[in-house]
Amino acid sequence: MKKYLEIIVKGAGAALLIGLGDYVLLKAGSPIGPVLFSFGLLGVCVLGLNLFTGKCGFLIEDKIRILDLGLILVSNLVFGYLFGAMFGLADGEVVSAAAVKVGGWELTLPFLIKAVLCGMIMYLAVKLYKKGTALGVLIGVPLFIFAGMQHSIANVITLGVSLEFSLRLVLIILLCVLGNFLGAILAWFLSGEVFERKEKSLREVLEKAEVSGEVLEGRELKIHRVYRHFKGKYYIVEGVAKGSEDLEDYVVYRQLYGDGGLYIRPKEMFLSEVDHKKYPKVKQKFRFEEREVKE
Repeated sequence: MKKYLEIIVKGAGAALLIGLGDYVLLKAGSPIGPVLFSFGLLGVCVLGLNLFTGKCGFLIEDKIRILDLGLILVSNLVFGYLFGAMFGLADGEVVSAAAVKVGGWELTLPFLIKAVLCGMIMYLAVKLYKKGTALGVLIGVPLFIFAGMQHSIANVITLGVSLEFSLRLVLIILLCVLGNFLGAILAWFLSGEVFERKEKSLREVLEKAEVSGEVLEGRELKIHRVYRHFKGKYYIVEGVAKGSEDLEDYVVYRQLYGDGGLYIRPKEMFLSEVDHKKYPKVKQKFRFEEREVKE
């Protein structure tokens, strides 16, 4: 129960910050409004609040439960409308501006496409923030506003500010939600995260696998097999590449620890014996020795 309450509170907090940004946008208009609006999303990221459009693209990547994402969406929509209505009741000047925007919404394919594009930008903005830069938020948010893209949570806040409500408008908001979700998932897929995740999963499995001490006979290089370096680390051979300058064979292998980085080494060196004069305490005969991995 405490967990769900926390999700709702963080969802309400995100709706409030986006609501403040939307209020400023309606009040100030272009060009300053879209720029100031971006600080609302930046605040959501900094405070770690729950915003549906910032979370849905990470559904698989961050292993977010469907129930939790649904609760985030509901809290954003409900509190977003309520906060919007509060802004509308407090400042009658923004009501007409909100009503104009709401009047331009239609249940059409172009509207859905604009929502999809907004979802893609939101995913990229949050992804860049996670990687250590706020530029995606500070540039991406004004970009989707200037381009007339549709953000579901901002839209429900605008709907609240307009003090309007109808079944048609609810359906438009839900269409926007769908578009944002599809756009975010599409951006996640196109970013290559799905393939990076598969590689990471393979590394995790191999790291947890039981590696026997038995050295497999033969020095023939085997692709997609695990090898132990004489210093104790484990690697998986990805393939063999030919040098463009010397036309020599190079082994391409990935470390099964840390960030799973890729390395290359001349094939002859990879299969060579350990220099026991330089490393007299090493018992392993070869530089890299294949190990059997037990499931």
